[in-house]
Amino acid sequence: MQRYGRRWPTLIAMVIAGASCCLMPLIPNDVQWLAVLLAMLAKLSVTASYTSIYELGAETAPTTLRFVCISWCSVIGCASVMIVPQIVDLSHYNENLPLIIFGVLSLVGGVAVLYLPETLNENLPETIEEAEVFGKDYKWYSWKLKKHPDSEAKVCESSGKEDGQEMSPLCEKQ
Repeated sequence: MQRYGRRWPTLIAMVIAGASCCLMPLIPNDVQWLAVLLAMLAKLSVTASYTSIYELGAETAPTTLRFVCISWCSVIGCASVMIVPQIVDLSHYNENLPLIIFGVLSLVGGVAVLYLPETLNENLPETIEEAEVFGKDYKWYSWKLKKHPDSEAKVCESSGKEDGQEMSPLCEKQ
């Protein structure tokens, strides 16, 4: 996440999870190893996206409201867990329906991440006014990461060189 940002790794992980879930109903019953492989790939991808979603959510909120935003994200996440048993119960009607629902939700969530601003090497918003304009210059499809002018200097200052330790690889490039 420090190299590629938060948006694209989250998008890729969620799309892989969604595609894996949507492809599982197409697997024949005699190829169980492929179904297990897709299920494990989906689980791995959801876990990978989960690690960056909270960080992305916290970084896009202004400092004055950051704790409230993280709390609401947690509340919504916990409330959505109550719906999961009902979705799984839909397998009584069609055994593939829960997989398709979870896959489509993951795909939609992955695409929705593209509309959030990238926070890597950016000064995070501290006020609501700053948050309203934060990321306005980003396009939803942008891959180019903006470099913060002080980002490498801060890493080098905290590299521990004064303690007799070796310099970090980023500092050696300068």
